[in-house]
Amino acid sequence: MRTLRKHMTIVAVLILLLEAAAPVLAAAGGSNGYVWVRSVVLHVPAVTRTPEGFRGVMTEMVVTVAAPGTGTVYVSADPLTELDMQAAARMAALVAAILTGYDYYSFDYFIHVKANTTIVGGPSASGAMAVAIMAALRGKQIRKDFSMTGMVDPDATLGPVGGVPEKLLAAARSGVRIFVIPAGQEMALDPNTGQKVNVVSLGMRYGVKVIAAKTILDAYAAATGDYDLLWKTPRLAKPEYPAWLSKALRSYALWFKKVAEGNLTCVKSLVEKMPETLAGTFADAIKSAETSIAEGDRYMSEGHYYSAASRYFSAAITATHACLLARIIEAPNLLDALANMTAPFINAANNTVATVWGEARSFLAARNLTDVELQLGIATLTRVRDANSSIRAAVIGLRRLLRGFVPVNLDSLSSVTGNVVYAYYRAVTAEQWLNTMKAAKGGKEVSLPRLREATYAMTYFADSTVSYALALGVPANGAETLVARAKGLLEKANTTLDYVMALVDAVRGYSDAATVFRAAFLTGNESIEAAREGLSILAGLAKSKGYTPVLPLLYLEYGNTLSGAQKLALYIQGASYAMLLNMLSGGAKPRLPSTKPRTLTVTLTKTVTITVPGRPGEKPRTVTVGVTATATTTCPRVTVTETKVSTTTETRTVVVGVTASWASLALVALIALAAGLAAARMGRG
Repeated sequence: MRTLRKHMTIVAVLILLLEAAAPVLAAAGGSNGYVWVRSVVLHVPAVTRTPEGFRGVMTEMVVTVAAPGTGTVYVSADPLTELDMQAAARMAALVAAILTGYDYYSFDYFIHVKANTTIVGGPSASGAMAVAIMAALRGKQIRKDFSMTGMVDPDATLGPVGGVPEKLLAAARSGVRIFVIPAGQEMALDPNTGQKVNVVSLGMRYGVKVIAAKTILDAYAAATGDYDLLWKTPRLAKPEYPAWLSKALRSYALWFKKVAEGNLTCVKSLVEKMPETLAGTFADAIKSAETSIAEGDRYMSEGHYYSAASRYFSAAITATHACLLARIIEAPNLLDALANMTAPFINAANNTVATVWGEARSFLAARNLTDVELQLGIATLTRVRDANSSIRAAVIGLRRLLRGFVPVNLDSLSSVTGNVVYAYYRAVTAEQWLNTMKAAKGGKEVSLPRLREATYAMTYFADSTVSYALALGVPANGAETLVARAKGLLEKANTTLDYVMALVDAVRGYSDAATVFRAAFLTGNESIEAAREGLSILAGLAKSKGYTPVLPLLYLEYGNTLSGAQKLALYIQGASYAMLLNMLSGGAKPRLPSTKPRTLTVTLTKTVTITVPGRPGEKPRTVTVGVTATATTTCPRVTVTETKVSTTTETRTVVVGVTASWASLALVALIALAAGLAAARMGRG
């Protein structure tokens, strides 16, 4: 009887297994489940505050990408970081999806950062997030002795972070042998001493190879050995404009050249009548205007019309300012002359801005924009913003002079007239770009939901960058004001115009903060070269998707003619707008297993062998009885791991040998009957 009770217990367990199998399998392949999942583990260093100062610690980052998804990014930090990393994680996922050619919105992203102590940074691990997501999307693994630090940026570069020497030491202690840092941080500040440390030499001392990466692609290649993506990603190193845009740029350039030459003649004629001591104050302005005109001529001959227009624009401002100031100085009453001569410029600027603003609003609200119209709308509204700021500054300065709050001298007069002239010509350029937008041809239609998502991502990443800069003691150069204005616009935004205005402020704010931040942490020209590479990559990707990267190419062309912070700022802005275009694009969808309903059958068979005593003189006989229970359920989706479909039919056989008399067969039959009833009941379920 003990043996029979054992049989019954085994069968009961099998029945319970079958009863549990159907709902579990159905849930695994349910209509809301993921059917494509990949995870990557990467150990990255962070910095923690201790009573003795800053110290590097290693954290474990587990990144999982799942499909089908909606572009949601889940971030868990244990314990919490001192800076919010949500915006940085979103940008990391966006950059990773774009660089690997996938549609960001086809996946969900799970990022879990585990540390033994509260860490500082938030954005400082976002470069590693991007690399890990890229590896997951491409089905690659990250080498176990690899680690990195650096911030992901919208220009696809690996941006600078703090505490690099301490992070390197933490990585070395944990067995890391390949350590990636942002290009330009080979000489990095020690957070404890404030002294610059040669990170490459420090790594060699501890057996770590330090690699300076310009872009996220470079970091990914070092992490995985997958150089194919780095080599095959398209790049646009040379600006190429559509014919209609080249024609417009050329006409604007020639207009400003004519204005510059006319005002240069004006100031030269006035200077001839001045005392030598006073005439000398205008010499630099005349020389600067002449140099700008000469440079504009050279760029025109090379077909670089935007750079030529920019040089002529600068020459026009300088020459007109000098002419206006010279005319005021020779007048008997300086203040009357100042008020009378600046009024036409201020009025014209106000009227032009009002007209442009009204027409731009109507244009942007009345149609589904193309990517070309969107970019030209951004160019128009950027100039409207600049013109309005200069008009306000000019009016305030003029009032202070006229009311006696500021002494009347050459410097105060020059300040007011400079703002007046710049406001006027900036308003003129706003009108020019408005006309270009209205006459633009071609382009792909822009999805408003995608524009909204992209604007939010850019705005809150800009906010994250500003916060990180301030936390590390780097002044944000007024960027926080621009970003705050962008966030305010988004709180009540519901039209294309709202999102365009928010983008203008967000990208400018991010560019200002990033330029100052990189200048504080990077050395040499590496950051400028990295920004140019990022711009080239993102513009190339945008073009490969059928977009016309107008703003990225304009900034690339003009940035190539500049140097230092101006060059860097233009590359960052251009790359940010190239990133915007890529955000608007869908990209490739993941290749998912079939989601057609499948019938899942689980069959468990128990074989019972019974030994029957024979007649006197005969050997005992054996009888085998099979007890089978089958459960069948229909699943909307099949369960998968990676890209492989799991087994849908499983048969298990359990053989138990026993010795029993013929009298026990009745009990075995009852067991089989119970199993059959259970299988039938489960089949109905």
